[in-house]
Amino acid sequence: MNKTFQRWPVATQRYVVELSCVMICYVVILISSLYLVRTMQSGWLRVLVAIAPVLPIAGLFVVIYRYYSRQDELWRRIFLEALALAAAVTTLFMVTGSFLENVGMPRLSGFWAYCLLMCLCPIFGAMIARRYR
Repeated sequence: MNKTFQRWPVATQRYVVELSCVMICYVVILISSLYLVRTMQSGWLRVLVAIAPVLPIAGLFVVIYRYYSRQDELWRRIFLEALALAAAVTTLFMVTGSFLENVGMPRLSGFWAYCLLMCLCPIFGAMIARRYR
């Protein structure tokens, strides 16, 4: 096992392992789903196959929650502040996008809100954590 990985706190080690498993499942299910949807006729089974990648995404939130619940109060505060900032910026981005639709810009998918939120949260978390060093 990597020595750097062994120096991480146990909660972080578990998080990395759980996150890796969920993301591998997501990639496998996503690729399979995209392939199968193209080959299937319309119907309920096709709809279920199309939304199958949502299951590992739900698992992702379970993994994040488990990691959060293993942390101390300071880390939880940092995480919640980062999440609040990420939600605010994501909301501003999506509201701006909806106003730009009125002048002919293409409609933003909700998927972009998810991606932006998931990218901004760790960035803001790192910025906020610097305050406590």
